[in-house]
Amino acid sequence: MKIKSLVRDALEGAINIAGYDVEFAKKGVRELTAVDKKVWEPFCREIDRVRLYQQAMDITNMWDTDNFPRQLRFDSLQQTIQHVLQHNIAGDFAECGCWKGLSAYITCHYISEYGGGREFHIFDSFEGGLSDKTDQDDNLRYQLSEQEIVEEKLHFASTESHIHTALEGHDNYHLYKGWIPERFEEVIDTQFAFVNIDVDLYQPTKDSVEFFFPRLSSGGIVVCDDYNMSQFPGAKSAIDEFLHDNSGQVQYFYEVPMGGCIIIKR
Repeated sequence: MKIKSLVRDALEGAINIAGYDVEFAKKGVRELTAVDKKVWEPFCREIDRVRLYQQAMDITNMWDTDNFPRQLRFDSLQQTIQHVLQHNIAGDFAECGCWKGLSAYITCHYISEYGGGREFHIFDSFEGGLSDKTDQDDNLRYQLSEQEIVEEKLHFASTESHIHTALEGHDNYHLYKGWIPERFEEVIDTQFAFVNIDVDLYQPTKDSVEFFFPRLSSGGIVVCDDYNMSQFPGAKSAIDEFLHDNSGQVQYFYEVPMGGCIIIKR
């Protein structure tokens, strides 16, 4: 037993010297571990939410954006979608801002498997990235130059073909090309169960939550991916203002660790 410990310690030390943080444990011990301070345990297990996240990353070719906070947000996103479907909250699904289709792919999967004929409405400008920033959108951590602001804007560019490719095989979604809120009127009479708002900036976040929340069923959920993000503080400002003015209509509000929020309608 002591020899095994010495071999294990030697291997861990050699790999750590090479620049990797590795810790060996007996297989049985690892399987019994629910939480490990050094890793987020769900992403060390074979569970459906992890597999779907990884599959979405592959399909959209977005592994360069993978990080711990994103894993947390997308696990929360999946659990909220599951909640809506398991409790049969009435209405369609919507997404405002889809980038290259990562969350749209995940949402389409759940609707196709468990949605019972629901439709998925996706709104995005597909016009070269983010809309123009306002004073509420100034990065809280860094003073960006004009060139950096342009580069940030273009970084989030996508095309309709990105989404059609990512969602190939699904026939339950509709794309609405145009700056938010230009095309919201086309779903003005639609009831919604779930809305994912991921438009980064103050004004489109404000326009999105103000339009869709009144059309949510009781128990319906709005998710704002950019809430509490220092890069995009305008999203938090828009949501906080809405919550202040509509607190009586909110059943529950939750700030997702490391970014994002969940709002459940009363």
